[in-house]
Amino acid sequence: MKKLLTTLALAGAIVTGAQAQPYISEIFFNPPGTDSPNEYIELRGSANGTIAAGTWLLFLEGDNSGTSAGARPGDIQGLFDLGGLSFGSNGYLVMRQFNSPYTANASANVVTATSSGWSGLGLNSASAGGDIENPSFTAMIIGIGAGAAPSWGQQLDSNNDGNLELPSGWSIFDSIGVGDSGSSDRLYGAVNFSGAPSGTVTSNGGVLQYLGWSEIEYLARVSDSTGATLADWAVADVGFTSPATVVDATVNGLDSNNIQESWNIAAGTRITDSLGTVNPVPEPSTYALLALAGVGLAAYRLRRRARR
Repeated sequence: MKKLLTTLALAGAIVTGAQAQPYISEIFFNPPGTDSPNEYIELRGSANGTIAAGTWLLFLEGDNSGTSAGARPGDIQGLFDLGGLSFGSNGYLVMRQFNSPYTANASANVVTATSSGWSGLGLNSASAGGDIENPSFTAMIIGIGAGAAPSWGQQLDSNNDGNLELPSGWSIFDSIGVGDSGSSDRLYGAVNFSGAPSGTVTSNGGVLQYLGWSEIEYLARVSDSTGATLADWAVADVGFTSPATVVDATVNGLDSNNIQESWNIAAGTRITDSLGTVNPVPEPSTYALLALAGVGLAAYRLRRRARR
């Protein structure tokens, strides 16, 4: 954990001044039905700022089963070169697939692929210009500094122990891991969510939350958060209703285990309503309610002491 925090602190120190730190804001990576053209990526940074050269969005393999390049745990399975892209006047950048059905906020900068899938926006994956691979994976924004540029299939966990081995000069700006129900997955985010049995996933020292469900299709920061806690992130299964997308329950109802498949986002939220602007603030989750209960108990005890 100390190694991870040191890396994140270094990243924050590097990205200062005119170029504020870029954050992952939203990724809709596994739309129900056909992924393309319904995937999108939303990033957040400084208003009207340009992303520095050497900044990349990486997707690292999390399944612990593949043996070929791009399929081994910690391999780079997809990457975007973000250098030179700009944020809109409200500090948001939206990346859409070709023929995307979604409309973003007018103050955001929107870039759209020029042909099938992500073609034309520089996604390098196993299928050129194709879709973002479904979980398990870790999404991270990195700066390479004076180091070499990343490449598809590059190993960042060569000994498969669940701990990253970053090349010299690289720093992590933001990261989140999402896993399916596979045991022995490798997740490398500062915060991670998994549908696997508790205690079976390795998370590089980052925060790890086991869920009672495994179909994670969407991830987002809560509002405009910048932290690396469970309260800063939302993940969800979703239901597709053209032309908008809503969090599971309104469309699909509870799953077969009577579980609402979302974390830190309210059932029925139309995630595309806020595309290109601040993400929804959720109704209190179980995690948040426990925190509020703790605060209330502390306040109650203070009042009782004051009366004595």
